[in-house]
Amino acid sequence: IERAGGLVGKHPGGLLQKHPCNRQPLLLTARQGLPPGAGGAPSLIEGSEGAAIVAELAPRPEDVVVTKHTTSPFHTTDLGVYLRRFGVSTLLLTGYSTTGVVEGTLRDARDQDYDCVVVRDCCAAATVQEHDTCMDIVFPRMAWVASVDEVINALYLASNQSAYSTGSALMLDGGLCT
Repeated sequence: IERAGGLVGKHPGGLLQKHPCNRQPLLLTARQGLPPGAGGAPSLIEGSEGAAIVAELAPRPEDVVVTKHTTSPFHTTDLGVYLRRFGVSTLLLTGYSTTGVVEGTLRDARDQDYDCVVVRDCCAAATVQEHDTCMDIVFPRMAWVASVDEVINALYLASNQSAYSTGSALMLDGGLCT
């Protein structure tokens, strides 16, 4: 998916997208390291190769960069301020872990009155059962759960009907963009 086309590109440290309405793009990088007692080696340490943004999606001077440090990108960041400033009302969520970061972001986004779409085949969990439980039972209470093809088709139809009267954003691998 191309950056210039108004859709998102994925990279290890987060994501970046230029909004089709020429709004400022947001880059949200994944949580830095692991919390105490989480086990395993930290994989997204600021300044490390694992947290680097691929060159093709490097932030431009006019891009806003938000780094998340907790499960939800709404805590300890100014993300909500930027989303409201850019008129974003709908979030598309994807990433790992379905039962952690995606669910935490979805719950916080709904608490702040965002409409949400969870892209089912762009999320993953530790087990199929955990993933399916969220997608089939939990998330439909709070969001539209759809395949990537359904989302692309809906965005295509909306763009052809000039339906971008409100902004949208995408959560991908711990990243959110508008």
